[in-house]
This record gives sequence, C-alpha cells and structure tokens, in this order.
Amino acid sequence: MKAIIKVTGQIKSNFKLCTMLGYAHLITDGPFNPITMHYSSVSLAKKAIKEAYRNFIAEYPEEKNSISGIRKRKDNSGLFWDASKAILIKN
Repeated sequence: MKAIIKVTGQIKSNFKLCTMLGYAHLITDGPFNPITMHYSSVSLAKKAIKEAYRNFIAEYPEEKNSISGIRKRKDNSGLFWDASKAILIKN
C-alpha cells in the first residue's frame, strides 16, 4: 500500500519538516505551498516520521518541552512543529 505525507503550514517550517523527513520517492509542490511526499509503503512513511522526530530532538533539544516545539502522534502518523504539520495519508 502506498502512503503520502502531506506537509502544510508556514513556508520556513514546511521546509524544515521536509528536510527532517528525508528521502521520499516523489516530492510534489501544490498551490499555497503544501508539499506532498510519496512513499512506497505506510511502514516506510511512519519510519520517516519517527526518525524525523528523533533527529529534530537531537538537533534542537530545547524544543521537546516547548509549547510550540516538536510533537508527534503516538502511532507515528503525524509530526507537528511551529506552524506546520506533516500528516500521513494512506493511499
């Protein structure tokens, strides 16, 4: 099953989330700057979100307990930072 991670929000925060999410098979931009990242499976997309969260905490440890800091869903289907979010959409 293919999966999509859709990143929406402010431009600067979107690019930071996409950088942390890393490799995707295909990345497309949409109107008003949402970024869509395509993955070959749901497990790869969830792994990308989990690794992005770990990398973000390693790079910015002060953001973990901040109000606008990095957060993720328990099932690794969403990543939130500042004014942006990356949500897993099963295709």
